[in-house]
Amino acid sequence: MNWQEVRVEIAKEAAEAVAHYLQENSKHGVVIKENDEYMEITAYYPADDSFSENLRDLKEWVKNLKKFGLETGKVKYQLQLTAEEDWSTSWQSFFKSLYLGDRFLICPGWEDCDDKERIIIKIDPGMAFGVGSHETTELSIQLLEKYIGNKTVKMLDIGTGTGILSIVAAYLGVNNILGIDIDKAAVKAARENIVINNVSDSVTVIQGDLTESLSVKFPLIIANLLPDIIERLLKTVVSLMEKDGLLILSGIISNKEDKIINLARGEGLTVIEQCSLGEWVSLVLRKD
Repeated sequence: MNWQEVRVEIAKEAAEAVAHYLQENSKHGVVIKENDEYMEITAYYPADDSFSENLRDLKEWVKNLKKFGLETGKVKYQLQLTAEEDWSTSWQSFFKSLYLGDRFLICPGWEDCDDKERIIIKIDPGMAFGVGSHETTELSIQLLEKYIGNKTVKMLDIGTGTGILSIVAAYLGVNNILGIDIDKAAVKAARENIVINNVSDSVTVIQGDLTESLSVKFPLIIANLLPDIIERLLKTVVSLMEKDGLLILSGIISNKEDKIINLARGEGLTVIEQCSLGEWVSLVLRKD
């Protein structure tokens, strides 16, 4: 099977909605790249007879975003056909080694990384591209470094994706970590990365819907998700927090920050830290 790469350039305000649509409809993950004036979102569809209809549906859906008050700007679409034999490596160009936080070097599985001063984490995303940008991962790792302490023995990683945040937490000393993701490809990639990084004793990953899968409470929960998913899951997430437990939320575009904060306060959470990088915001909240 060949693959059709679809790149959408769109105003930042509408980017999260488009990313979510592509995540749900392409079924193969998305990559978001931030530019000065717009966001570039890339997804892959099977290049079969259904692609023309899928592309038409995407364009119609994007056109209707203005009805919901989202500014799309001048939308551009770029298409590129990728042969099956090139598929396994074509998307690797999106992933480069990254210095994140104060202690970590994130290294794609196909690269050789050497740094005596950093903890090297090998990540192979497989089909689990995830939704977001490295800014949201950077903020998440910074906050994990800051808030994981000697008494943090258990953590929940919601929307674990490639498992990167669970792996970081394991290296920071948390020995009982549960990652959960609704996407089968993400769970597969996360489990493989956990083995590659030798943290299988500390991290377990399951596939499932958060609202159906869990009943145990956690002292620390992290969720690097799109704002609309945070909104939908927040009440359930709060029910899984221990008293005085912490919730780290990342993946929030800046113009949705106030809405998420108000929702969190409505659920009885206190904001103890807000930080930002580019257009992205992360929050640390406590359950009193």
